[in-house]
Amino acid sequence: MPFDVSAVPNDIWFEIASFLDLKEVLSLEATCKFLREVVSDKVVWLKRLRALDQDHAPNLPRQVSVSDLSWEELRILVVRAHRRRLNCTGPAPTRPTRETTIRIGSVNSDVAPGGSYGDVKDMKLLPGGALLLVLRSEGDLQCWTVPGGECLWSYRPHASSDTQRLKVCSFTYDMQVDGDVRVLAVSEFADRGAHERTLEIFQFSPREKTPVSLYKRRLECLNKMNGQVKVARLSGDVWAACTMYDLIVTFWKEDRSVVIRDRFFQDVHLVNGYLIGVFGLYENKSVIAFQISSMRNIQPSASAQRATQILTLEHDIPYTSCPIPHTPVSQWSAAKLSICTFHWKSGAERKRKGIYITMSVDIRSTETPRCFPALDSFLLKTTADTGGVLEDGENDQLPSITHLERPGTIILDPQLRGYSRVSRPSQAGSAVMHFYDSAPVNDPPWVVWMLATISCEGGMEYRTLDMPRSARVKMESYSGALYFVADDAKSIVIQYLD
Repeated sequence: MPFDVSAVPNDIWFEIASFLDLKEVLSLEATCKFLREVVSDKVVWLKRLRALDQDHAPNLPRQVSVSDLSWEELRILVVRAHRRRLNCTGPAPTRPTRETTIRIGSVNSDVAPGGSYGDVKDMKLLPGGALLLVLRSEGDLQCWTVPGGECLWSYRPHASSDTQRLKVCSFTYDMQVDGDVRVLAVSEFADRGAHERTLEIFQFSPREKTPVSLYKRRLECLNKMNGQVKVARLSGDVWAACTMYDLIVTFWKEDRSVVIRDRFFQDVHLVNGYLIGVFGLYENKSVIAFQISSMRNIQPSASAQRATQILTLEHDIPYTSCPIPHTPVSQWSAAKLSICTFHWKSGAERKRKGIYITMSVDIRSTETPRCFPALDSFLLKTTADTGGVLEDGENDQLPSITHLERPGTIILDPQLRGYSRVSRPSQAGSAVMHFYDSAPVNDPPWVVWMLATISCEGGMEYRTLDMPRSARVKMESYSGALYFVADDAKSIVIQYLD
C-alpha cells in the first residue's frame, strides 16, 4: 500500500525537517508538491536561520527585523550562508558565484598619493548591497545604486570662503530601520596650511536624490593638528572618531563632545550601547569596551570650552579590556575589527551569545624583516545572570572580554615575502590579504590575493583569489562580498561568494 505523505500532520513534518541538514531539506523540498509546500513554511526556515552560528553568519543587516521577512527571504539567507561558508572553506577552489560592475567614470586615472586607487580614494558597500558610497580623489562623496549604476547624489562640502575648497577626507554611515541612511562626512581644506576640519551628518532616502543636513560643526579637537582621522563611526545620536592621538565621542543632538587623550585607538565600533575598540602600540595592544552611557552621564564643567570635556580613560570612565596575545619575536601592528551580535537569533539566545569580535591584524617580526597577517577572535559578555550583553548596554556590571584562543596566524609560503594589505574582516571571520613574491627577477613582483577564514577547529584556512594586481580589495561585513576598483579605474567590481 503506497504511503500517503499528506496523511502526516504538518507539525510532524516540521519536526522531521528539524533533524535534517540543509542538503536533505532541499532534497525533501524537491520530492513532491505537498512536501514542497510543507518546507515552504516560514516556521521551517526561521528555525534554520536562528540555528546559524557565527561561522555561517547570514547576510542580514542589524536594522532588518527577522519577523518582517518572508519564508522565501529566510530561505535565501540560510542557503547563501551555507554556500558562502562552503565556498570559503570547502574542498573546491573559492570562486565568485555572481559579479556586478558599476561604471562610475573617472576624472583622473593616475593613482593619487596617500593610498588612493585611481580616481577612487575610498568606497563602502552598504549592508544589503543596494547602495555604494564612493569617495573620489578630488574630495566629492557620491552614492551609487547597485546593480543599476545610477549616481543618486554627489556631495561636496561648502566652504565659507571662495578662495578655499573643502574636500571630504573620511566618512561613515548608519543604516536606519525605515531604510534611510545617515552619513557622517569629515571634511578638511585642500590648502595644507588650513588646519580646521568640518564634520557634517546628513540623511537620505534611496527613493530620493537630495540628502538633508542634520548637523554640522567645526571641532577644534578634530583639526589637523591632532593627526589623520583614522576611523569614524556613527550610531544613533553618537558619533566617534579616532585621530592619531585622540578618541572623540560626540552626542551630536546635544552638541556635546568627550575627548580621550593619548590612547592611540586604532579602530572603534559603536554597538548595543557599547564602544568597542583596540588601542595601544606594538606589543602592548588591548581590546577594550565601555558603556557609552558612562560618557553620556558626564556633564561638562562650567569652564569646558564649547561643551567639550577632556577625560582620561583610567580615571573617568569604567572600562574592561583584554590584552592581545603576542609572541616574544613579533609585534602586533595595525588592527581592524568586525562585530557579530548574533542579531538573527532570538532575544534570549542573542544575550547568551554576547558579542563576537573578529580582528585582522598586521604582525611584524622583531627578528627578521618579514611581516604577516593574522585573524583572531574575542568575546564580549556581561557577568550578569543573563550571561550575555544587554541590548542597550545599560547594565550595572562591566562586560568581560575573553580571548577565544583561536589564533589564525597564516604560515607564509617561502616564495611569498610578507604582504602589503589586509581587509577589515567579515562578521563570519573572513578577510582578504595581499601578498607578493620574493623572487628578485620579477619586476614588478607577482601579486597574490588570498582569502583567509577562521576555521571551526581553530587556525586559519586560506585560498588564492583571482584578483587584479593593482586592486585594493575590500570586504562587506554582512555578505562577505568582495569589491575593488577595476584596472581601468572607471568601474567598481563587486563579487559575491554566496
